[in-house]
Amino acid sequence: HVNAEPGFTKEALNTLILACKNTLTPIYCALMMDEMSIRKHLDFNNDKYFGFVDFGSEIQSDSVDQATECLVFMVVAINFSWKLPVGYFLCNHLNSDQKTNLVRRCINILSDTGVTIASLTFDGCAV
Repeated sequence: HVNAEPGFTKEALNTLILACKNTLTPIYCALMMDEMSIRKHLDFNNDKYFGFVDFGSEIQSDSVDQATECLVFMVVAINFSWKLPVGYFLCNHLNSDQKTNLVRRCINILSDTGVTIASLTFDGCAV
């Protein structure tokens, strides 16, 4: 069972930890992030509404706005042949400080797994 809730995905991070433990070669990765537009939509399932701004259980948000964007983080191995999405956040126009905090948090979490982040790539999203 994979928890697909917004935030950083524990299953992906555990996979990175295992990958680092199972090789003698250091793993170098490029961190990529992208914001994608999504359609506003509310859905009700099992006593919970979906479709609002959601940063996952680790980062609390009191927002009652509907999400219009999804910010996705993915790591791509530079010296191996794999890529792995490590988290996503449902948002509504993040400012530069919020994006900076999420990037820093992502880099810190990834460093804890044992991978080395060599670069950050994004499409020059508006601030």
